[in-house]
Amino acid sequence: MGCSRPAVCGFTALFIMILGLGGCGSRSSNVPPSPQVPASISLIPASNLSLELGAQQSFGVTVRSSANTIIAIPVTLVSSNTAVLTIANNGVSCAGTWNSLVNPSVCTPGPTGVSVVTATAQGVTSPPTTVYVHQHIDNIAISPVNPITVPCFSQGQTALYQAAALSAGVDITSTVGPFLWSPANGTVLKLDNTLTTLLANQVQATAENPGQTTFEVSAAGVNSAPIQFETCPVQSISLAVTNTTDTSFTIAAGGSKAITATVLDSMGVTLNNPPLTWSTSNAGVATVSTTGTVSAVAAGAADIIASCTPPSCNTGFVPSLPVYPSQVIVANVSAPTTAPSVTTWVSTTQCQNLLGCTANIRSLVTSSAGATTFGVSAALPGSPNSFLFNPQGSAGFLGSQKSLMVLNPTANPPTVNNVTTVMGKVLAVSYDGTRVITSDTQSVPNQVFIYNSANTSVAPVNLPIEGASAAAFSLDGLKAYIVANPSSGSTLYVYSTVDSLKTYPLSGPATSLSASHSGAFMYLAGGNTVPTVSARIVCSNATADTVSTPGLATMLQTVPDGVHFLALDPPYIDEITATVTITPSVCSPAVSDTVSSTNLGQGSFTPLKMILSADGRQAFILSSDIGSVLVYNVAGRVTSSIPLVNNATPVSASATLDATLLFVGGSDGAVHVLNAVAGGDTQQIPFPTDLCNNVSFTCTPDLIAVRP
Repeated sequence: MGCSRPAVCGFTALFIMILGLGGCGSRSSNVPPSPQVPASISLIPASNLSLELGAQQSFGVTVRSSANTIIAIPVTLVSSNTAVLTIANNGVSCAGTWNSLVNPSVCTPGPTGVSVVTATAQGVTSPPTTVYVHQHIDNIAISPVNPITVPCFSQGQTALYQAAALSAGVDITSTVGPFLWSPANGTVLKLDNTLTTLLANQVQATAENPGQTTFEVSAAGVNSAPIQFETCPVQSISLAVTNTTDTSFTIAAGGSKAITATVLDSMGVTLNNPPLTWSTSNAGVATVSTTGTVSAVAAGAADIIASCTPPSCNTGFVPSLPVYPSQVIVANVSAPTTAPSVTTWVSTTQCQNLLGCTANIRSLVTSSAGATTFGVSAALPGSPNSFLFNPQGSAGFLGSQKSLMVLNPTANPPTVNNVTTVMGKVLAVSYDGTRVITSDTQSVPNQVFIYNSANTSVAPVNLPIEGASAAAFSLDGLKAYIVANPSSGSTLYVYSTVDSLKTYPLSGPATSLSASHSGAFMYLAGGNTVPTVSARIVCSNATADTVSTPGLATMLQTVPDGVHFLALDPPYIDEITATVTITPSVCSPAVSDTVSSTNLGQGSFTPLKMILSADGRQAFILSSDIGSVLVYNVAGRVTSSIPLVNNATPVSASATLDATLLFVGGSDGAVHVLNAVAGGDTQQIPFPTDLCNNVSFTCTPDLIAVRP
């Protein structure tokens, strides 16, 4: 039989010549020796060995020519101390004496000691492998060389540790030779036992990135118990525009600005290049690189933060210890002189539960001149019940009772991927645009799915949560907060990528969630016996502050200034101002909130949607019983309205990032294009047959999303 793996067979043939037997395939004894000349010989294993008395170890040899190709020639293995170590002709060594070198069967232990093994052929010798032969090791213990007087080690600090090997209670460390040191996480600490100042049983541990880990040592197949090591955790992060003390800036689309993060650990030491997570509150307005460079995309405002987010930072702490900055950087992007074109995608929920009805999704394109026309369309594999774009505009997520449909709006023609392992209504999309939360409240039992569109090979997370109605991700994506209001009682669920699922019973119904753009808090509307908005600490999930509102807020939005939130509880809109204090203690930020309420002047109404403009200056409020869109000016706290023509009432809406245009699905079956600057319902686009097929009525455009 011939060789199927040439490199391996070349190595085998080399060994066979040592034994004087056949190689990979038959070999005639009349074949003359190879004329090839060795240039180098390497012994395997090449590192020093630790063997117990009577143990066996196979040695391999690789011979290379001057052309660096593997060649097969006879090689001799030599032990410098045959009383301690003998080697048979097949390359198997005995920590003692073989009873036969040709056909060994019994290895008789000899004395302890050291032997140097080399491989030689045609005058070329391999680098040596030193073998330490010793008594059986019962256990290995690790201890610091000097007493440790600090709770943790700051980045770059070192500590010396030593190993002790015991046999029947006797210390045999001096006979064991070098030990193998292994960290559980090499990003938290670095181990080095090659320093000339160290003894053979010692290692230098150097603190690297913030976190906790363990390390252990082994010899002759025996492992020590692991020992704990802590690189001091991040305690505080402060941000500023590079070379300034500014915490905000204004640039034009296409420009960039660098941000500098100053990071202190729990010992007050400034860290060099810690593994921070950079996040933006609106990637459609401004993105941020892994090094803190902000790139302006479109008009609006975005909050930028750098956080110490596990598992890459503050690694290994249980529970996790995320740390967020003491302030955000507000990136204001100015509007271009020429308005960009806008693409709006429209679909309908009205095919649900109708036999034979098929839904479509259709785009509307608004030119820089302001005219809106029909664009491309795509058939949907199911009837959608919800529709959200990710902040990057690279994917649209349509929920349904049978699947999650993922729209690729950039494909030509656009494509829709049907994910049948996920179903339900889309509740939230992460700020980085990769993860989606859906809630299936119709199947029994109810379920919540968390789908990772960036890694589709990983199965979606499936959580048995009944009646989930709202969700939100923290800005860094570490946690997802989910509220459910089944008949059995309201509950807040906290899902984390590093911690177990947490459950917090609530004393009243909860309606909405919104993450603070500082990253440190998640705001919750409701959940109490009286109407409130409360702030939960993302690190610990504990309640940091609670403020009362005139009524139960049904919608909650974060203003992109790092300070304010808007809560809608008709007839009021509440402006919540947060004052954040980052305390010296890790995982204990503090916040103080105040509320100022404005009567919208519409009496009691049923809110349908609240849309906050990307610059945070205006909020658009839709109601199913008001034939206009309310416009709330955040700075002036005044309200105006834009009536819809044809006596239509709104059923859905979405705004452009610069908040100049609002696309409203109307009860009349048309999409109304509202000019939020000049005012007025400037264009009405009917959808007579475009949104659904095989039905006798006109489907209403009640799912609308402007692509960021």
